[in-house]
Amino acid sequence: MVSILNAYYDLSQKYSAIDYFFVNAAQGVYDGIDWVGATKQVMSNVIESVTNPTYRIQRVGVKSADDLGLVFQANVFGPYYLIHKILPLLSAGKAKVIWVSSLMSDPKFHSLQDIQMLKSDTTYEGSKRLVDLLHLGTLEEMKDQGIQQYLVQPGIFISHSFSVYLNFFTYYGMLLLFYIARWIGSPWHNIDGYKAANAPVYVATLANAKSEQLRLKYGSATDKNGKEYIKTQEVDGTGASDVRDYFDKLASEWDEKLKDQITNTRVPI
Repeated sequence: MVSILNAYYDLSQKYSAIDYFFVNAAQGVYDGIDWVGATKQVMSNVIESVTNPTYRIQRVGVKSADDLGLVFQANVFGPYYLIHKILPLLSAGKAKVIWVSSLMSDPKFHSLQDIQMLKSDTTYEGSKRLVDLLHLGTLEEMKDQGIQQYLVQPGIFISHSFSVYLNFFTYYGMLLLFYIARWIGSPWHNIDGYKAANAPVYVATLANAKSEQLRLKYGSATDKNGKEYIKTQEVDGTGASDVRDYFDKLASEWDEKLKDQITNTRVPI
């Protein structure tokens, strides 16, 4: 959390306004692949197996050095706390804040009884569900500050975050399954990272807050031939106000903990 405070201090010293703020944190605590489960899911439903995989093994109960849930802090609370601190800069710039969520943010992946996900074995997915709820819970407040806030997801694309668990054959097997999923009807298998970036770029540069529906999630999509387009999704907002209240309370606690951490040492003698 001290590093976030340092970032806030540096930004405040360097800029009088911020125009864009992208939250694209994607920390995971993966511990391998359940290959038997992967084989079963691929054989039963190809599209589902490479859209909502259930075979990624994630560690449970991992905490950060700040004694917070690691994935909770890295993907959601840390960015939220930085936004909380630089709100005057965002307001001055009439900024666009873009939260990058995921296809894998189903409500089943997160419990309000375990907001920091210390008992969960789906912490990555749960953190993206929190992103959805936090967006909905803070949308009106941000709008009152003159800030446009959007929720997006990049679809499915090739990244190297999980490649440590793949070899040559399984990597290209995964890639083949991505193409098969797209060819048989999945709109979400962009595969190319540049196509995956379409939704964040769209809301940042082309979207008009007066005509867009800000409570929707904007997704990067492609047809079976790879033609790109934007596809929206409804978001279940159950629990959004509870999540906002929890984050506000936690932010206040950290304001108190960190109040003496940053001092100006560059005062001329």
